[in-house]
Amino acid sequence: MRAVGPVLAGLSAAAVLAAAVSCAPSPQASARARGALRHEAFVWQRAWTEDVSGAVARRDPRLAAVVVLAGEVSWTAEEAASRTADDTTEGTAAPGHAPRPELARVRYDAAVLAGGAGLALRLETPPAWPDDPRLPRALAGMAAALLADARARGVPVTELQVDCDAPEARLGAYREWVRAIRNAVHGTAVHGNTVHGNAVHGNAVHGNTVPGNAVPGDAPATRLTITALPAWLDHPAAFAALVRETDGFVLQVHSLERPERPGVPRPLCDPARARAAVERAARAGVPFRVALPTYGYRALFDRTGTLLGAIADGSRVSLGVAPAADEVRADPAAMAALVRAWTGDRPALLHGVIWYRLPVPGDRLNWRPETLAAVLDGRAPQPRLALRARRAPVALPEAEAVSAPALAPASARASTPGSGAASASLLDLAVVNEGDGEGSVGEVRLAIAPGRVAAADGLQGYAPRPSGDGAFVFEGPRRTLRPGEELPIGWLRLRGAIRGAGVAGATGATGATGVTGATGVTGANGVTGVPGVNGEEIKGDVR
Repeated sequence: MRAVGPVLAGLSAAAVLAAAVSCAPSPQASARARGALRHEAFVWQRAWTEDVSGAVARRDPRLAAVVVLAGEVSWTAEEAASRTADDTTEGTAAPGHAPRPELARVRYDAAVLAGGAGLALRLETPPAWPDDPRLPRALAGMAAALLADARARGVPVTELQVDCDAPEARLGAYREWVRAIRNAVHGTAVHGNTVHGNAVHGNAVHGNTVPGNAVPGDAPATRLTITALPAWLDHPAAFAALVRETDGFVLQVHSLERPERPGVPRPLCDPARARAAVERAARAGVPFRVALPTYGYRALFDRTGTLLGAIADGSRVSLGVAPAADEVRADPAAMAALVRAWTGDRPALLHGVIWYRLPVPGDRLNWRPETLAAVLDGRAPQPRLALRARRAPVALPEAEAVSAPALAPASARASTPGSGAASASLLDLAVVNEGDGEGSVGEVRLAIAPGRVAAADGLQGYAPRPSGDGAFVFEGPRRTLRPGEELPIGWLRLRGAIRGAGVAGATGATGATGVTGATGVTGANGVTGVPGVNGEEIKGDVR
């Protein structure tokens, strides 16, 4: 261990006192709270479609707010002689070939955000951290432009959230960027310590009001927040100084580690590490939220097992076909357990959870809205798989429903249009997930009276066969069904007529009437005894 005496000896008493004060936790840091958490969600799509707008408009009412990606700053070494330092809207020149920021705006749907929203400004980490003194002003100008555009389009901006994965060694330099952006957001300039110095960003700033946060005109106050990484907590003085330049921060506790090699599972969010990081983050004495994941991604590897990259919903890059790929997914049960734990006890400065990201129709790796709704309750989502039997929209002449082989080719399904009881003897079969969690479907077994099946065929890789115990089995590759998804597995043609609507299943399938016992499908009321779907029996009590 290196001696610290000579280092401290070279500091003035005032400097030592200032360092001690900056590291000392405020009384709020040790305060505890319990009760319901505030929940919000990120909307990180770069291209807004009708599905994205609809998801925002129809989101779960427990999601009190959304933070939408409004702009991304990338860096280029290209010299732009035609630009000046005052031209900060879309780019700013830097001396020589130093990195120059370029702003790309996201054209979000202002109409669905008329009630208010947070805006996120994503700053890509520069390849080499630039020391150009004009950059803080340039980034502040870009932030101001995003706010002005939002207000011109009728969007009340509740917060501007700056997202930058700054290197740990550059937290001090990043603080200068944040201070400049804060002043642009608050509509103020730096005036030493009188506006945003220690007197303001002490304990008083983190009460119900934030001094210096007024916005000109009738617009509501806009807070300046930043995202923070758990690794920054290893530098408590630099971290505290950084976040005290803000009105709050968002602690990101997901995707902190890269997959090492194929086939080695790694959690997207480690609950124990997340809880520990939250406790440490509270020591800074600044209000914060924690970002939890809903998403997943595919990690792609080359033939040597080296990571090529990752692809998630909405990714703009294509890595082609990789020899190996793993899916890394957010665990709903683990996230629900975190919600329950923090509802029961948490640092008082933890004000809520912001979910990355809002479920949108068409997402394949993100949760469905039903899953997020269960997790918001602190409840582990559960699948509820049911077999549905529907009358097919074709009719079979009664003459065809005779001694056909037990299994007939798909051509046996086709017929000429008709009507009457015989038209109901053809059933389309599907498994539907009516729960709020993902479920696994492999083998589906039907208890059907001997001799009733005139013909059958499978779909989606499923193949039907009679079993020795009197059941009729559809076997196929194991599939995962997300909430609300339906998997057609095949069809049956039964001898004789079937009365009713043809929807069966006591596990959630609807239908007051259905496949009835009188027609020969065994069971008191219809299709019954369908074990093997996600390890549970699905009964066909149809009334």
